[in-house]
Amino acid sequence: MTAVELANKLHGMNYPLSLSKELLDSAKASGLVIVTGASDDIMSINGALTGEGDVYDGGEVLVHRDAVLEDRDNLESDEELQDYYSKKPEAKVIEAFWYRGDYKWSYDTEIPHVTFELLKDGEKCCLGIVFSVSDL
Repeated sequence: MTAVELANKLHGMNYPLSLSKELLDSAKASGLVIVTGASDDIMSINGALTGEGDVYDGGEVLVHRDAVLEDRDNLESDEELQDYYSKKPEAKVIEAFWYRGDYKWSYDTEIPHVTFELLKDGEKCCLGIVFSVSDL
């Protein structure tokens, strides 16, 4: 499955996004990552990478080809800090925007990606993105 094909399948689904096991397994097998909002403060990342970021009122999350990086302020152990700093130079930023344009959530990143719309009560709610881990 390509990023375009996955985005087309996700387009028009309800917010918050609830993925079937089949669709999630297909995204993982294809090396694809899905980014959406969840509630008023979470960037949800699913597929070939999984994690979330606290982006209350907007913010940034770092993604590396091996992981979604935890927020630096939440790391305590030497091992966590070492892992963070070893991956950070190669990580890419995904910036979340709260109430930009027609959407409650939308995202910007330099990672090549495809967008899709999620709806809530028939109205535009989230402009999610799909990208390939291979582009990291």
